[in-house]
Amino acid sequence: MSDSSQKPWSNNPNAPKIPYELYFGEKTTFAGILIGAISYGIVIVLFLQCMGALFDPVNRRSGGVRWGLVAYSVAMFSFVTIFTAMNLNVQSISFIDNREFPGVKDVLPPGPLGYQLEIYSNVLSIVPNLMFLFNNWLADGLLLYRCYVIYAKNIWVIAFPCLMYLASLAMGIMLIYQTSQPDSSIWNSIAINFGLPYFSISVSLNILLTLMIVTRLVLHSRKILNTMGAPAGAGGLYKAIVTMLIESSALYAVSSILFIGPWGANSHVADIFLPILAETQVIAPLLIIQRVANQSALTSNIVVSGPATSLNFRSRGKSTGASSTLPDGYSMDSVGRYGKGTDELGVGVESTIDFRRGEV
Repeated sequence: MSDSSQKPWSNNPNAPKIPYELYFGEKTTFAGILIGAISYGIVIVLFLQCMGALFDPVNRRSGGVRWGLVAYSVAMFSFVTIFTAMNLNVQSISFIDNREFPGVKDVLPPGPLGYQLEIYSNVLSIVPNLMFLFNNWLADGLLLYRCYVIYAKNIWVIAFPCLMYLASLAMGIMLIYQTSQPDSSIWNSIAINFGLPYFSISVSLNILLTLMIVTRLVLHSRKILNTMGAPAGAGGLYKAIVTMLIESSALYAVSSILFIGPWGANSHVADIFLPILAETQVIAPLLIIQRVANQSALTSNIVVSGPATSLNFRSRGKSTGASSTLPDGYSMDSVGRYGKGTDELGVGVESTIDFRRGEV
């Protein structure tokens, strides 16, 4: 075994005299801190935009202030703010105040990473971990609810995902209990690591719901195109893709996969993606809430499966008497949108189809 003090992995005389694996772990942790901080800036912008949309007088006319969405958004933003602040505090204490942590032979490595493992069961680490889990549950819950809405409130469609969600809750509670014990963390090789089943179930649930929503939206888009008999242009394709990515929380699913892969392989690369996952599991729901607040999100009334029969073209409040083909009870306004009532949140129904260009 080579002597780490010789720095065989670097020709830089100023490089730290530590094994390369530890050196690589510190670099990935540092990169994760920076990317996570940038992502938190995106969270702030989206949160403010959501609040602006939810309290917008124009949007409020369709059903008043949706306090449930306001509370949900504030809760997620509060949790991620606490997570980000305390995580940065842990990194500061580790890399600055305890830079020369000696480690514990055959148990903990020296330096900042070893110190982080030393305090993993401390309140400094437990609180941000709790905030991460709370937001993870909230994000999965919203995605589950969106799937329920998009599938026209068919409870049997989401029966299995609901069981997975309950299993995720149970494993999350066990994980917090386990990591709160002395000398325990999600990075330790212990007999029963609840981190593996928790993240596996959470990521699997995320991917399953994402695929279910995307499938439903693709079928819905094709149905509308076939009904109208008009091909989708480049702009229509762009709108359809954006709608699917946002409505299905694809960003959240991708971030989960990017984290679980390296983490399952016990690679330090996971240190880059964990802070990103913590932020994207808030970014994705805020994007959906923003669409709901602006009355552009798909609802249980929009995604229907009945046969197309008639369409009433009308200006605002007036019927022109013209007709075409759309599901029963749907009508199009003067700007080329169609709708039918409101959804369960009091949001006016609106599609992403533009009849003037035949785009979805």
